[in-house]
Amino acid sequence: MAVGTFRYQNSSGYSDQIQNPEEYRTYNIDITPGAVENNTNATVRMYTEEDGRGDSDYLNPGNSRYITTSYRSCVFTT
Repeated sequence: MAVGTFRYQNSSGYSDQIQNPEEYRTYNIDITPGAVENNTNATVRMYTEEDGRGDSDYLNPGNSRYITTSYRSCVFTT
């Protein structure tokens, strides 16, 4: 299990989060363009399709940035 919080903007335009995510579990969530913050001890890989498919991008532990692409799933790995 990763420790910390991943924050992102959901499809409703609101800030959402995953706390202490399970590693290697695929989270099918909508991550829309906006600020993302990876305040966990794991790297998060975000995918453009559900179930960890499609193009991907990643965010290292302790980093944040503004993304311009929508993602539909993510996986945390240490």
